[in-house]
Amino acid sequence: MTFEDPSNFLWMVLFIPGVLYVYFKVHPHGQLRFSSIKNLKRLQPSFSLKLRHGLIILRILAISLLTLGLMRPQKGIEETKIETEGIDIVL
Repeated sequence: MTFEDPSNFLWMVLFIPGVLYVYFKVHPHGQLRFSSIKNLKRLQPSFSLKLRHGLIILRILAISLLTLGLMRPQKGIEETKIETEGIDIVL
């Protein structure tokens, strides 16, 4: 498989770390202050807490697939060379 425009891979390599930086450093995360965390230790993590990074994973997957599509993958045809001997006649 070959790619018509492999330079788009460079854009993906540069763009995905930027998205991750914005998500983890710039994106605000909620914080609460408690006087005692003794009762909080008994709580089980909720389903939404387990999937909190699912959206960023889906975004990176979408960017990767979009970039792969923009690279225009092409399946080549098998090429064979046949060597023949003969006489060329030019008028």
